[in-house]
Amino acid sequence: MRICFFNSDFPPRVGGIATFNWSLAYHISKVKEVEHVQVITFKNPEPGQEEYSRKLSIIRLPRLSVLSTAREIWKYIYQFRDYDIFHATNIFPVGFLLVLLGKFIFDKPVFITFYGTDIMSLRASKKTKLAKYFTLKWASRAIAVSFSTLREAAKYYRINPEKFSVIYYSLARKIISKDEQAREKLRNQYSLDKDDFLVLAVANLVKRKGIADLIRAVSLISNPRIKLIVVGRGPERENLEKLARKLNIENRVIFAGFVEQVNPFYQAADIFVLPSFFIREEGDIEGLGIVLLEAQQYGLPVIGTASGGIPETIDNGQSGFVVPERNPEAIKEKILLLANDKKLYLRMAKQAQQFVREKFDWSKSIKEYLDLYDSKL
Repeated sequence: MRICFFNSDFPPRVGGIATFNWSLAYHISKVKEVEHVQVITFKNPEPGQEEYSRKLSIIRLPRLSVLSTAREIWKYIYQFRDYDIFHATNIFPVGFLLVLLGKFIFDKPVFITFYGTDIMSLRASKKTKLAKYFTLKWASRAIAVSFSTLREAAKYYRINPEKFSVIYYSLARKIISKDEQAREKLRNQYSLDKDDFLVLAVANLVKRKGIADLIRAVSLISNPRIKLIVVGRGPERENLEKLARKLNIENRVIFAGFVEQVNPFYQAADIFVLPSFFIREEGDIEGLGIVLLEAQQYGLPVIGTASGGIPETIDNGQSGFVVPERNPEAIKEKILLLANDKKLYLRMAKQAQQFVREKFDWSKSIKEYLDLYDSKL
């Protein structure tokens, strides 16, 4: 089987979708029955071509107009017309154009992956919404990253949910042990004491991620040993820094900004929190919450909100806690529970790793993709 992926988010671009697109292409190329994987990716700061391995090739294109994107997609569908599967992992304009050209002109099986905000955004024009509806309805199969995203898309576009499938973003099936040296090094870098209970958040700093609620939660805790480190950049950073100062906890909140490698932060932290909320008037929703999976892989108990696909990433009460949206008090209570109950903390840390290994394993997800591809050949 030969597979051609099209997308507009791919490393060196950062973010959950770029990580997903890379991981999917990489892991599927490792499967014995897959002969070759070709990636065509747009919006790249450094266009070019790369032979990553014998079975994985990447063509990086710059940001283009919709018309130019259509021309390039046509060119590469024709160039790789002998490939078995075409799969877009961004819905518009790439996914729309791939369905329009690949399915209806070249008669190829075309699959679409969608995440949440990409199909729910209310900021899009009527023409764009119509194009997304067309894409979801006429793709050979549309694949959601969570059941929450599937339900929201089916309701929003009035499409039978049986038209969609769910395949989770997954992780490599491995155990990541605690690295005390890495933990100590990063804590020293940020002048953190050994006994500080460190809460970690990794997010694009936009309103929907709810970091303001997390800062408020920390401000409700009187224990000065409980500190927060926020990794990420975005338009809300200045407002968040002002909030920390207003609440008089600027000495307990660290803004690390953008980092190339987040792994040392997972090693240094004690728990992880993602307090996202659904901005309905904008259609801005958390599709899954990849960072919650990564944190649990490092043995971190997690706290997430009952928003979008987040509850699907947590074994509630076992690997972490699901709390209501926009509720700093509930976040505070769970932070204190994990900080003060060592036995509970250790049990959840162990269960976190087991949970993601069993439910979010790339070998399982890749088999689901291949079975879906086979069903359309």
